[in-house]
Amino acid sequence: FEMSTRGTSTAMGLMTALLMAGGLRAEVQDYEVGANSEVRFAGSSTVHDFVGVTSTVQGEVRFDPEDPLSASGEIRIGADDLRTGNAKRDRGMRNEALRTQEYPWITLEMRRFVPDVSASTSTLMVGNIHGSLQLRGVEKMILVPASVDLSRNASLKVAGSVEIDMTDYGIRPPSSKILFVRVKVHPRVTVSFDLDLDVQIDHQTHQARLDRIEALKARLTANGS
Repeated sequence: FEMSTRGTSTAMGLMTALLMAGGLRAEVQDYEVGANSEVRFAGSSTVHDFVGVTSTVQGEVRFDPEDPLSASGEIRIGADDLRTGNAKRDRGMRNEALRTQEYPWITLEMRRFVPDVSASTSTLMVGNIHGSLQLRGVEKMILVPASVDLSRNASLKVAGSVEIDMTDYGIRPPSSKILFVRVKVHPRVTVSFDLDLDVQIDHQTHQARLDRIEALKARLTANGS
């Protein structure tokens, strides 16, 4: 059986509509931070280096690959769940440095993403997050070098790293004495993150989209018979 030119045109039009209804094109999307996300910080002292980590990360991001300047969102990091592997140091960090009972969340607010066109590819957008960091009740504007992996179908992978000075946020670098040696933490720490951003699903909208896809499939089958 050979389809007519008109039938072929109709089928191609329906196929295009089917792909668009399925969401297989770049468009603005609302994402939420997934369970596999992680935030780390690396610091040093007069004696040794240390690393802290937490997977207690929440937040929402709106992002359009065709208009990254319009990106916005909020990433919240559970300050009380940061761990360095040293219980004494962790207690001091929570109770004195971060005062987590008063300020349980460290918040990165994204106001736009400015891509570096020369460093980006079709599947990896490299650039800077422009926004603010709220830490222990102090908010400062911040520029975070980051990358956005666009190769996934229904999610984004966002990675970034930035150095901050804890004294900018009213935090006095901790110090302690071990035997006759005074150990002092350096004020500058590097904060890095790997975020899995999953598309937020409105179940009612999602079901309506599935219904449209099924209807288009039925029409496409009818035109091909």
